[in-house]
Amino acid sequence: MRSDWYQYGFEGYDELLDLFSAVEELAINRSLIESALDLMSDYQINSYDGIHAATALAIGASMLATMDAGFLKLAPISSLTIHLIR
Repeated sequence: MRSDWYQYGFEGYDELLDLFSAVEELAINRSLIESALDLMSDYQINSYDGIHAATALAIGASMLATMDAGFLKLAPISSLTIHLIR
């Protein structure tokens, strides 16, 4: 029984990882930092939220899914739809 439960967990984890197969790592550069600082100042968000949002905007993402309600402060940015996952 326990081994079935573990197997189910591993399969779920593998499925989750598969969702990120198209993930691309981006380098942080001066332009991205400046954009993050602007977002932090304009929307009173934390630095790590600022860099995530700046990166999303830089790559042209139209949606951002998060469990962090702080991102809802970015709702006025019409080119970025925030989806709060609960």
